[in-house]
Amino acid sequence: MEEQLIIKFYSEEFKCSYPKFYGEFILTISNILQMKCNDVKELIIYYLLNGEKIFINNSNAFINFKNKEIKEIYIEINEESNLYKEEKKNLEENVPITIKNIQNLFENQLSKLKTEILEQSKLLLTNNENNNNNNKYNTNIILNAKNNLNLNQNIIHEGVECINCMICPIKGIRYHCLMCTHYNLCENCEEKMGFSHPHNLLKMRYPIKKKKTEKKTIKKKIKKNTNSSSWGRNKKDDSSEDIDNCFY
Repeated sequence: MEEQLIIKFYSEEFKCSYPKFYGEFILTISNILQMKCNDVKELIIYYLLNGEKIFINNSNAFINFKNKEIKEIYIEINEESNLYKEEKKNLEENVPITIKNIQNLFENQLSKLKTEILEQSKLLLTNNENNNNNNKYNTNIILNAKNNLNLNQNIIHEGVECINCMICPIKGIRYHCLMCTHYNLCENCEEKMGFSHPHNLLKMRYPIKKKKTEKKTIKKKIKKNTNSSSWGRNKKDDSSEDIDNCFY
């Protein structure tokens, strides 16, 4: 059966495998007490022999201890060690609980809370201002879109029919194919099927105005050239009708 060593640290007691050399001995205590090896070396480590304390503070002392086959050691904190001084400092820094200390603690927490509330309020006001600006911007976009829509509806392309919904005349924006003479779409139908047409579509915001003065001038010239004969009069009538048809 493996030999075991009993380690007593004040009121606590631990059991471990018997270490073979001094370095293992220090490492075992370090693992048990959760300390650094350098702090372990500052501890008071001893065993009792005939009621006398024998200290284990180096390799030779550990070898003598092991040769005596003693199974029990004692560990205490050295008041001159850095570990003790640090613990003492921490204890001294701990403020005793009094009404005054509780009041100070409460006032500090209240001050922090007020600061947080003020910062949250500023952030909320900033967000509200940004939201108001965004709402105004969105409202302007909607109003402009409505105005443009109303303006478009007032524009009429006389005599032009939408090839899809057959509405005539087209109101608003007219889309005319650059290759197909009679291919026209209204604004709504262009959104639905304009992408499927193989040719480019010309976006026409305003209708093409017909040149009536040019039409009248051509009619006058025909009248002058056809007044001399009856054949001319018949030809005049036919030509007038053909010219009328070319403008519609």
